[in-house]
Amino acid sequence: MCKTRGSPLAGEQNATLSSLIKGRYAAFFLSLQCINILTKMRITGIRPSLLHIQLHRPAF
Repeated sequence: MCKTRGSPLAGEQNATLSSLIKGRYAAFFLSLQCINILTKMRITGIRPSLLHIQLHRPAF
């Protein structure tokens, strides 16, 4: 972490850096999950348009 001796903001800077790193890890793993889902959909032949709920139009 950041080494800022004698600074009253040292703890706050470390907490900010820690939360930034956690956020980047979370975004990275979320993108991996999305890639994994899209790969599975492509392998199994599921089309994204089939995942949407089909709305029935009223018959006139």
